[in-house]
Amino acid sequence: MALGFACLFGLFAWFFIAGEAMSDPGGLRGAGLVALWTVPWAALAVFAWFRPERATVVLAFLTAAVVVLAVWFALDPGGWRSFENGHGPVRAIGVFVLMLPLALLAWRRPRIAGWMLLIVGLVPVLAASVAGGAGRAGLSSTLAVGAPAAIDGILYLLSLVSISPRRLAR
Repeated sequence: MALGFACLFGLFAWFFIAGEAMSDPGGLRGAGLVALWTVPWAALAVFAWFRPERATVVLAFLTAAVVVLAVWFALDPGGWRSFENGHGPVRAIGVFVLMLPLALLAWRRPRIAGWMLLIVGLVPVLAASVAGGAGRAGLSSTLAVGAPAAIDGILYLLSLVSISPRRLAR
C-alpha cells in the first residue's frame, strides 16, 4: 500500500509540477527546469530499486541535506524567500525528488527508509511553520509534498509491526 501510494502521488505530482514549470516560465526554460529535477528523480529511483545497499548511503546523505536546508530556511527565511522567488520552490522540489526513491528503497529496507521518509516529510514543514507560517514562508508547497512523504514513512514503519492471529482474536 505504501509503495502504491508513493507511486501514485509521484505520478500526480510530476504532472502537476511539470505543468506549472511549462506554464511559468514555459518554453525551453520550463522544459529545462523539468529535466533538472526529473533526471535525478528517475536516476535515484532506479538506483534505490537496483542497488538498495548503496542507495541507502546516498539517500541518507540527501535526507541530511534536506534537513540542513530546512534548518537554514528557519534561520534565514527572508533570504530563502527571495531565492525561491527567483528560482522556484527548491525545498518542496527537493522533498518531492526524494519521496519516490525513498519509497522504493523502503520496499527492501522499510525501517531506515521509513524514518528517512518521515524526516524528509516533517522537518521542512516544521521549519517552514517556525519560520513564519503559510503566507510568508511557503508552507503550502512544502506541506503539499511533505505530508504525503510523512504519511508514506508512517505506512512503512507500521508495516514493521506484526500482528499475530492470536492478538487479533482477543
